[in-house]
Amino acid sequence: MQNNRTFHARSFFVIISALAVLVLAGCGTPSITNLTAPALPPNPSQIYTITARIKPQASNVVEGSTVAKIIIDGNAHKMTMIPDTPGIYEYEFQAPPGVTELRYYFLIEYQVSNIGILRSRTDYSPLQVATIVGRDAAGLSSNRGPAGSRIAITGRGFTSHDNVYFNDSLARSIYDSANSISFYVPDLPAEQNYTVSIGDVPGKLVIGTFRIDPGADSGAPATVIPNDPQPAATTAPAQTAQQGGALTVSPSEIKIRETQTLVLKFITPQVVQGAPMLIDVTTDIPESVIMPEVYVQPGSNVGSVTIKGGTPATGQLYAQMPGADKPLVIPVTIQPLN
Repeated sequence: MQNNRTFHARSFFVIISALAVLVLAGCGTPSITNLTAPALPPNPSQIYTITARIKPQASNVVEGSTVAKIIIDGNAHKMTMIPDTPGIYEYEFQAPPGVTELRYYFLIEYQVSNIGILRSRTDYSPLQVATIVGRDAAGLSSNRGPAGSRIAITGRGFTSHDNVYFNDSLARSIYDSANSISFYVPDLPAEQNYTVSIGDVPGKLVIGTFRIDPGADSGAPATVIPNDPQPAATTAPAQTAQQGGALTVSPSEIKIRETQTLVLKFITPQVVQGAPMLIDVTTDIPESVIMPEVYVQPGSNVGSVTIKGGTPATGQLYAQMPGADKPLVIPVTIQPLN
């Protein structure tokens, strides 16, 4: 009988210990560290990368079971772990137009193992807030030209202290207003692309890419070779129903794959005088067409712009210059990569 009582006592102790493990399992405070800056500079794409370090502190977390999510605008989005960086997760959030503040929190789901029993756990971070600072740049009035050309940057929040850079080279700039800064293309090696930014370290704001072409006396402007191995478009200029003094464009039809680019050339019937002329371009497939505003500079009748393929779709661009009765219609086809 004594042996039986000893057996029962030991069994009872094992059961109590197991229950204690179940209760205490994973009770370490989860580590969720927000690595996103509280103030984010605006960008033309309105895409903001939110990053966090996530590592549950429990010692019995099942390897590979951790799923990190961000909850923003009431929607849950799965975060992606950065390759070769264990525990660092990120998510690229496409902010709606006009948003100046992001409110979000992190959620992690994982499993713990206790004496062979798996249990699911969910932990949350406090509410996080990031402000999009009131400084923005809509883009360049042109994305290519020879050294010495005057190019405009439009946007908001500019100051007379802002500098314009081509990569790390300072360009001569002119402060026009809080919404416009002009610069002269610096005398750097031609036939190369340069990253144009405004401001100073650490507050540089990338505007876009500019290609320096050879001077006007060195030959005809460079032509664009589409990335698509097949012909991406026809080359005959399209025009509106108006037959004289109409806006034209080359190529007349856009057919590229997602992420590929193509340069459109808008041709006005007369040379532009005075201020740059804005060509109003809209589309019925906004998620598929990525492009800045189109300007024709004074002294020219051609405005070039680089269009980039987004979500595969078929639709149209509508381009209209000031004073035109009808828009120029340009068919667009964005094909998937595969």
